Amino acid sequence: MACKSDPPYDRDAQAAIDDDSIRTFLGASSSDFRRTSDGLYYQILNEPDTGVTVANLTDTVLLHYVGRYLDGRLYDSTATQIDSIATRFVFNTAIEGWMKGIPFIKTGGRIRLIVPSTMAYQNIEAPRAPKDTLAANSIFDFNIRLIRVIPLKKQTTIN
Repeated sequence: MACKSDPPYDRDAQAAIDDDSIRTFLGASSSDFRRTSDGLYYQILNEPDTGVTVANLTDTVLLHYVGRYLDGRLYDSTATQIDSIATRFVFNTAIEGWMKGIPFIKTGGRIRLIVPSTMAYQNIEAPRAPKDTLAANSIFDFNIRLIRVIPLKKQTTIN
């Protein structure tokens, strides 16, 4: 038997498919969203007058989020009213859609991101939990609240 190989991943073709799906999903509410040139849809839900934005890929961010598949099923959530129990990570470890969308808001702000699969997990299919699998080319709908940005402190050397 010959080995079966998957066709090569075509990011541009998948981006077009994702964009059609997102436009259909948004329908009449699409005017409430902005679209970046590479296909990320976002809606700023709350933008405080003060606060800081993510300035560097090495910044650590704390945030709460609810993530859903485009069909509305819950993907993941850290939503809580307790800010000290927040998702914490170095910004450059986030999916591409977050790295492009979260800098649109300041701390205390909220944003909704519709992330095409090309800016998330692409064509990866993986088990997530009992009876749940991350399907290849999944598009996500995230509601994110940015709690805090912690810049990486410069290392000092002792001579």
